[in-house]
Amino acid sequence: MRKKVTSVILIGMLIISACSFSNSNDTEGAGSTESISDKETVSDSSSEGATDDANSIDAYESLWTTFGISEETIYDNGGMIFYCEEFSDKHLSGKLVNVDLGSQKTAEIQFDDIDVDEDRAKFYFEDEWGNTGKMIVSKSEIVMHITVEEFVLSDNSPSEFNMDSDYSLVKVSDVDISGERTKATQAATNEPVSIPEFIRYEDKDTITGSGVDGGEMSFEKNISLAYLSEESEEQFQALADVISQVADEKRAYIKEDEDGFNKEIKEIADGTWQIEHADDIGVVGYPERTVHERTDYIQRVDSEYACILSVEDDYEGQLSVSAYYETYNYNVHTGENIKISDVIPDKEALRYYLVRELLLMEKEYQYSFYPTLSKIDEYIIYDYDGIVEDEYSRGFIWYLDSIGVTIILNPYDVDRNSVWITIPYTSELISDNYLPFEGQEITSEYNYDHQRWNMNIELGRDIEYYLPVFSEDKSVNDIFIQAIKTLESTGYMPNGEYCYGSGGQDYAKEKDVSYRDSVAVCDVTGDGKPELLIRIEGGHTSTISQWIFSYNEERKCFEKLLVDYTMEYFDDGIVKCDFSHGSMYEDDFWPYDLYQYNDQTNEYVYIASVNSKQLLHDYETGELDDELNKNFPYEEDKDKDGKVYDISIDGQVVWMDNAEFEAWQAGYIEESKRISPDWHIIAKTAVIH
Repeated sequence: MRKKVTSVILIGMLIISACSFSNSNDTEGAGSTESISDKETVSDSSSEGATDDANSIDAYESLWTTFGISEETIYDNGGMIFYCEEFSDKHLSGKLVNVDLGSQKTAEIQFDDIDVDEDRAKFYFEDEWGNTGKMIVSKSEIVMHITVEEFVLSDNSPSEFNMDSDYSLVKVSDVDISGERTKATQAATNEPVSIPEFIRYEDKDTITGSGVDGGEMSFEKNISLAYLSEESEEQFQALADVISQVADEKRAYIKEDEDGFNKEIKEIADGTWQIEHADDIGVVGYPERTVHERTDYIQRVDSEYACILSVEDDYEGQLSVSAYYETYNYNVHTGENIKISDVIPDKEALRYYLVRELLLMEKEYQYSFYPTLSKIDEYIIYDYDGIVEDEYSRGFIWYLDSIGVTIILNPYDVDRNSVWITIPYTSELISDNYLPFEGQEITSEYNYDHQRWNMNIELGRDIEYYLPVFSEDKSVNDIFIQAIKTLESTGYMPNGEYCYGSGGQDYAKEKDVSYRDSVAVCDVTGDGKPELLIRIEGGHTSTISQWIFSYNEERKCFEKLLVDYTMEYFDDGIVKCDFSHGSMYEDDFWPYDLYQYNDQTNEYVYIASVNSKQLLHDYETGELDDELNKNFPYEEDKDKDGKVYDISIDGQVVWMDNAEFEAWQAGYIEESKRISPDWHIIAKTAVIH
């Protein structure tokens, strides 16, 4: 069978509460609107009537929501819903509902026959709180853009209800882009398989010469291209031929520039070099430094497919060009290019996935991806069906790697930087024929830190994508997953305690400034059963914590075993918990508490607190500082090395020198006894389903 790729997701409430209108059901009427073109006031509609309409979705032409998620999820977790009754060339009619993230209270505005000009409707609005502004609604096939200008916050309105930004809604579709694969379906063979072996062609050189002004000029090339080894060439002849052809074209392209550079140098030396209109364009001599860098990265190679990412960075003088990417995806037996339409057969689902990811990235980076969003259809037309007119008409380029299908959107559409989106192998969008094979490991060579827009973060995934299979018992695994979903959506731990300790009133704000949480399932108590470990990465020291939970199968609930600032795990149920704060130390020591699990009482028992007193030196002179050391216990420092340890055991302080302390500590913790759980980081912006 093909390899089952287990990834999983965290839960973050990615749903924005678009607080544009009032978030209160206490007012009687929905907001009013006034067309900008003719100032004709549109009649109000009551909240009660609007609610009745909301229960009849079929009455509307289309349903648009934040990130295209379901209407039910918006009402549960906050966001924006637009029931579009008509958006023709002449009129816009429908209803916009804003749902507050915290209270789930709603505000509604009814649109009736708003004038439309060039796919845009402009009108003034007033919400139930008396907030006013100008709204511009523009449409495309799958994204509805809402812009609010001239916003004025009413004195009667809570400040969090203002709406003075841009919002993008996605048309809700029947297309499923969130389903996660539970198992691979393609059967594997037990026979030995052959996999192409790649080697490198390296060409590094620097040519120098004198320019017309006597200054040094240089031409640098740094080429690293992928070829097949001699043995693989014989076995995969078709693949070897096409790879060699592409590599030769790359080398010839750079050789042409190299020959041109040498020709210019010779002409300058001979005094025959000229450039037309040199005075007009301010050129004096050849650019001082010309660089060609080209590297092939093997992203996936197995018994069926070979995928190469080629990165090129060329520049002359002070003109720097963003890296240009090309990808090559081959069938290793025929050498033919693989089509994205074979890998992801559902074009509509692919389009929705890309749109959703871009909108999530907009929220994460506070940056508009509108140019790329507006060209999604153009990208798919060119690349999905394999139609490429020339190198400048290419939309997205893609490759298979160790994670899934990675798509690179045109770098010149967004601030001269490429946009990278990865669809994991766990997604149902990817055909079973392209899943990794069991027993064939894939190592992708490219350094993903170069990906500016989604560096070190996963966006828009369901929680199961980020988490491992915690238990082969599906019912038990579902319990662990649900506990993590509850934590990430509400901030409450499996035992009902709040993760940040502030009562749950500011969860959205706390989570927004915090780092991503992590979870693991591992037997750290030594009782033979896995515990649920949770690491809360708060934005402040006071909100950082680590938790250990055990699952009580009889009571069907989680029980907290221990919570502390940080934890390290060792054999025999030992846990070392560093202090959140400490005194001054000049070595690597940090104070800590020790606990040990008691399987009879199912709890951690406190063993000791460990601290240290050390002689401190003046930072500038390096001399001992008498003032800092006035409380140092010299009488306890038997070996006179300027360091002693004070161990609090059973309420008594025990002083130890180095040798005695190291022997005592080794009885509880040492590196060979360390337990290292497999932590899984959960993105803050994950979507809950």
